[in-house]
Amino acid sequence: MTTTAAGKQGPPGANGAGKEPSRKDQAYAAIKEKILTNVFAAGEFIDDVQEAQQLGMSKTPVREALLLLEAEGLVEVLPRRGIRVSPISLEDMREIYQVLSALEIAAVELIAERKPGKDMLEPLSRACADMRRALAGADSLAWNDADEAFHRGLLRLSGNRHLAETGIRYRERVQRGHLIAMRLTSDENLELSIARHEETVALLLSDDPRKAVEAHQQQRITAGLRAINTIRDSGLKVL
Repeated sequence: MTTTAAGKQGPPGANGAGKEPSRKDQAYAAIKEKILTNVFAAGEFIDDVQEAQQLGMSKTPVREALLLLEAEGLVEVLPRRGIRVSPISLEDMREIYQVLSALEIAAVELIAERKPGKDMLEPLSRACADMRRALAGADSLAWNDADEAFHRGLLRLSGNRHLAETGIRYRERVQRGHLIAMRLTSDENLELSIARHEETVALLLSDDPRKAVEAHQQQRITAGLRAINTIRDSGLKVL
């Protein structure tokens, strides 16, 4: 898997580091970024001709990119109607959060077994610092990026490539909802979230790093419920 500038995985089979991305890869990254950041809203139809024009390419790579996004569940093809952004319900989010929690807890267990030092956990510490900086600057997009970096960092530091790839795919499925929930929540709750992330790092560096597993499990349960309840209370049922 390759990585886009935002730290998200590129399409399967994308070019490796140092190689110019193909037209399909470029279209995939551009359209996916619009979906994950809610530029393309759930249920919105994507005009492949317009996207091709904006990207300065033919329709073929755009259509190939949309097929990849369909395979990931981010768009759906409706016969005789077109391609639209797949909606996600609160029940979808609840179930995906349950899967993510299991994967992240397993990741923390694997990291704890390695008895990590500060150097190994530096990406997580940096993400926490970035979250604090974003909160102080009232920059919601930067906060969300830093939070994503933390959770993806946990998955990657597990050392289990399959666990990381699966977890990141599921994070992408709920990222739209996560971004909406984050924008609706209070600064106090964002501060609490940062403190819980920092606690996970501190416990992984402690004499008994396995304590981080229990702490992160509680954080995942609390964060998932808060996100879903925040969206539900806003009146949204489908994202």
